Amino acid sequence: MCPQPTPNSSPKRDDLVRTAADLFCGHGIHAVGIDRIIEEAGVAKATLYKHFPCKDDLVVASLRETSDRGQAALLEAVHQAGPDPRHRFLALPAIIAHSTEHGCVFVLAAQEFPDRSHAVHKEAAAHKRAMRRLFGRLSTEAGSTLEPAEAGTRIQLILDGVYAAVALGPADAKRATEAAVGLLADHLSRLPRE
Repeated sequence: MCPQPTPNSSPKRDDLVRTAADLFCGHGIHAVGIDRIIEEAGVAKATLYKHFPCKDDLVVASLRETSDRGQAALLEAVHQAGPDPRHRFLALPAIIAHSTEHGCVFVLAAQEFPDRSHAVHKEAAAHKRAMRRLFGRLSTEAGSTLEPAEAGTRIQLILDGVYAAVALGPADAKRATEAAVGLLADHLSRLPRE
């Protein structure tokens, strides 16, 4: 078990977290070593270990950073899609497809750290739960009569497929995005209206 990381924010700590988040998203967690993070962040090794006694602490912090940035960007993009909640909801696949070229780092993290009691796995699972709640809320706003938790689960399955297709390349991403829009429209049209 690692000693507790330093919780205080500082510009160097923030640089480390952002750099690690970008590298982990692009290359995988286990594939990126501490030396590369230090070099790209432009900090000393002592600075890293002052804030993060072990790599796992940095991974957890980077996943939180990625989650916070990702949710804020998603919500901004949803609101940019216009005032109609149904249109916003149907924009989700395209927003997801344009948000990354590497797939979902949270699925990757859960795979690379399969022990469900590990802090990294827990952080990845927490993000996925938060996204299910968000997708459920957007579904309800778009007119779904399903329970938000059930809708969120269904939508997450569809959108995780878009993430997977994005990792395969542009042609796969385009096809998956179009299919996902159709599935989301079908999700709304099959539900009974009040």
